[in-house]
Amino acid sequence: MTAVIIRRTTGMEEAAVITSALQAGGYSPSISNFHHAVNNWLLVPALGGVHIYLPAQEYESAKAYLRELHASAAKTLEAEFGPADMKPLKSRRIRGMLTLILLSTHIAVLYLIFRGALSLKQRLLPTQKKGLPQQ
Repeated sequence: MTAVIIRRTTGMEEAAVITSALQAGGYSPSISNFHHAVNNWLLVPALGGVHIYLPAQEYESAKAYLRELHASAAKTLEAEFGPADMKPLKSRRIRGMLTLILLSTHIAVLYLIFRGALSLKQRLLPTQKKGLPQQ
């Protein structure tokens, strides 16, 4: 029995969801590189992602099952939880928040550099005592 790749994912979460959906549909998937994704997720792109394998005879029907599941997901969610009434954040608000975060980090870094330069100046240059000039 030969195994074929039905899906490649970039993370373990997506692979676990797809594998669970296939198992719920009566298929027998297997996952490779899953433990690499758990322990060292930076290595996964070099390995080509997390692979989900199926027996070759199940491939076509499983592919059709996943397509049907994907197409009916929005309808199922709406039937279960009602229509989505979330408003997306306005792009100006997002840009403003990102600008504020970037500016605050830059100001903090500049403050640390300035403070370090002042302490270095105090250590390198001798301080003069205030008072009467020496004769």
